[in-house]
Amino acid sequence: MKLKAKFLGLVLPVLLFPILLFVGCQTTGGGQTQAPAQAYIPKQGVTKVFLTANAAPQGVGNVRRVYVFPPLLIDANGRPLGDLSYVVNEEGQLFWRSEAPDALGVKKSLESHFRDMGYRPVSFETLSNVETDHSILVVSPYFSAPLRDNQNPDNPFVFARIVMATYPASLSPQERLELVNQETLSHYHPKDNYILVVKRSLQHAISYMGMDRDWSQELSLQP
Repeated sequence: MKLKAKFLGLVLPVLLFPILLFVGCQTTGGGQTQAPAQAYIPKQGVTKVFLTANAAPQGVGNVRRVYVFPPLLIDANGRPLGDLSYVVNEEGQLFWRSEAPDALGVKKSLESHFRDMGYRPVSFETLSNVETDHSILVVSPYFSAPLRDNQNPDNPFVFARIVMATYPASLSPQERLELVNQETLSHYHPKDNYILVVKRSLQHAISYMGMDRDWSQELSLQP
């Protein structure tokens, strides 16, 4: 498969290394992250998600195809802890890989949620060979490892972010349209699986893409 050099050399750094500003989070001089003052421990099987949703005035328009990158792991300040790598299979198809925990599982959970919402996930090959301007929504997810507040050590929480943009057929980053930017802070019970919290938080964010607001909501971790 022939890939467009501009896409690999220019577009991916824009997609994968934005500056992350967490709402309600601050870092002390010693590098410890503090949760919001209203932090508490949800009951087992429930997460409380604080969601900040931002969207372009036009929303995502009529775009119904999506490409979801594997998620990147980030630190408490939003800095990526690693990079994406890729493999090419025997058929010449390229697949991106991430070292984030259960990266493929998170990617698949987001693709499944998009399908449930009426969108059609596509391959990277389809994205790299697109011929119509701004016809595929490119989705870049991020999440942190479990974090704890010094004052509430039994209260774990996790940050996540999802960015959605479209590109022209040339895949020029200068003509990139960022349409959705959402951030979540999710508190959960210490006995719950934090990757499940990440999946539910990002799915929750996707459900409200196109909105401009901040709010919190308790969510069940059950499918």
